[in-house]
Amino acid sequence: MATLAVHNEFNIYESADARFEAAARKLGLEEGLYRFLKYPNKEITVYIPVVLDTGRLEVFIGYRVHHSIVRGPGKGGMETKVDTYSGCQQNAQVVSYSVKGAGNTWPGGEQYEPENTIGKTSSDLDANQVIWSFLVTRKLADDGKTK
Repeated sequence: MATLAVHNEFNIYESADARFEAAARKLGLEEGLYRFLKYPNKEITVYIPVVLDTGRLEVFIGYRVHHSIVRGPGKGGMETKVDTYSGCQQNAQVVSYSVKGAGNTWPGGEQYEPENTIGKTSSDLDANQVIWSFLVTRKLADDGKTK
């Protein structure tokens, strides 16, 4: 288990890694559990080619990891899926949000009834913010009737 050197404090990964190490030591984690918690269950690496303003092609690397959820679900145990459909009439775009594991509630809203009645309210998505972000970029069509 490593310790954090001062020169590495500004490296986010190394800083988080050292803090995990310190917590593991304080908790006295058994070696097998330590390794199980330290390393992700799945790693996804994506390579994104981007043509810069200079015309040069640069490839950026992105990562996503899924850690163990043995102690319970991450991010509320819900999965938000966003599907975008283009090519509609008048170049309209349809964006559909679905929240797997949520109940019949308003995402980001209050849990106004017990979960066993209406299901769990998702905190992964704020429906008010999504709708406002959509509306604030649009203008009403001038139909000539507005005074």
